[in-house]
Amino acid sequence: MLKYSTYKSIYTEPVQKTSILPGRRSAHLSRTAKRTMLVLVLLLLTCTGVVSAFASSTDNANKKPLETVIVMPGDTLWEIASEHKPQGKDIRKYIDTIKRANGKHLSSIQAGEVLVLPN
Repeated sequence: MLKYSTYKSIYTEPVQKTSILPGRRSAHLSRTAKRTMLVLVLLLLTCTGVVSAFASSTDNANKKPLETVIVMPGDTLWEIASEHKPQGKDIRKYIDTIKRANGKHLSSIQAGEVLVLPN
């Protein structure tokens, strides 16, 4: 019987590791390639953040400040809308715009309530 401790190979050359498919590189990235990819991703995210920050600041600069009204006893949404609506705008559409801007589903308002009036 053959004892494994006494076995000696007839091949003297060391075995070289090869990839599974001949002619293809290993799928693993080198440490330098990983760092380069990380730097590029971080640079891309930084540039995206800077561009979006400047884009949002220019949008706010062009907008007029919103007007607010404090509801007095006896005021109705129709009266407030008719006093503050832009020229030529339908009052019903302006009332809907006021309700959406203030998160209201109904036309009821209370005295002392602060309403935002969109432009």
